[in-house]
Amino acid sequence: MPPAAGSKVARLEDLYKGAHVRYSGGKMGVVADLWPMLDEFWVRDIQSGEIVRDEFGAQRIFRSGDLEIQVQAKKMPPTNVGASQGRVLLIGTQDHMLSILRKFGPADTSTRKEPQMVLAFPCTDCCCGPNCEQFDPMRRNACDMECPMMKLAIDGLDDDMLEFARCQRPDTLVAVRPFHLKQAHEALGEELGRLEDHFCLSAVSMPYGLAEIRSTSDAIEREIKEHVRCQIDLGVTSEAFLEAGDSSLQQAAKRSLAESLKISVADELWTDERQLQVRRALGVAGLPLKYWDGSETKVFVVILPPDATSKEEKGLLKFVVGSTKTAPGVDATHKTVSDWRKEQEDFKDLPKLPPGWIRVKSTAGKVYFYHTAKKQSTYEFPLPDGWTKQVSKSSGKSYFFHSKKRKSTYDLKDVIEDI
Repeated sequence: MPPAAGSKVARLEDLYKGAHVRYSGGKMGVVADLWPMLDEFWVRDIQSGEIVRDEFGAQRIFRSGDLEIQVQAKKMPPTNVGASQGRVLLIGTQDHMLSILRKFGPADTSTRKEPQMVLAFPCTDCCCGPNCEQFDPMRRNACDMECPMMKLAIDGLDDDMLEFARCQRPDTLVAVRPFHLKQAHEALGEELGRLEDHFCLSAVSMPYGLAEIRSTSDAIEREIKEHVRCQIDLGVTSEAFLEAGDSSLQQAAKRSLAESLKISVADELWTDERQLQVRRALGVAGLPLKYWDGSETKVFVVILPPDATSKEEKGLLKFVVGSTKTAPGVDATHKTVSDWRKEQEDFKDLPKLPPGWIRVKSTAGKVYFYHTAKKQSTYEFPLPDGWTKQVSKSSGKSYFFHSKKRKSTYDLKDVIEDI
């Protein structure tokens, strides 16, 4: 049987975990697992969400020649699957996040948008709970209510937003789902959680409405809208498909920030050299600069230096290199950590620091904080164990929260008393 219109017989190199395929005469599925050396694949049916099985109930093994993939069109809408795409995960301090949230404005529930809203997640809480399962774009419930990302997202969504999402899809159960943000956590590993006082910017997308699904002519695209993108999804910061004017996937990722969030990041801050410098300064030198989602989608992980500043430029909020650049791992005066330990008496009149932290003064005379064991540095006052900095949904003001003590305060002095 010849391939369906708009499709072609898959080659081994076309297939990866998460790739969307046709099988058995036109049924829609996604590659659930694969063994390329054996040319063997398991497929999950898009409509049922179940692994395809044979007549004996065993998981059916497909060969690449048994599957078809869609021939890529010139441009597809942002459904996040199956075409060359650049994504970006933007990480920054609370001040960076607040400026972005103000630029984006309040969430709007009058019509569906991409993204519907943005949330800033503390990097220390961008993790899963003990019962969470591995990321799978076909699963609706890979995380439970013990998942820190789930808890924060539900706290960040008001009732109007939840009701809007459910009205989009009254035919199915709609809930919050850590989606590409969960995938980012798995790809970046434990280093992400070591970024204290930093936040991941997540784009929140709503399910497609029934009218839009019915009006979609392409079968694969319609199946994705109906059966994959049917939840309140926590994504990375932004994403865009490669277009004719893009020189690279990185260019598509840069464009996505401007188109979806009206922000931009100076070219210098995208370079590997600069990003490695920022990671070393923050004590997370092993944090990946980028990772792949399948063979077609590249995700760039951009950390804004703590002193990066923003300005309005041509309608965009542009982040540029600060005058003092990032807090260095050891200051530019050529003093060692031991030297600075001995000079802590110079700061005796300042508030006490949590264990392991010392004050260091840069050549510009600016004081920053350095953790001697973790080799982390920051310009923000380090919080003692258990305390995190949060942003109020109602007022936009920052406050401090201790989850175990269930204690919150707007005053840093109350936190310092715990040291």
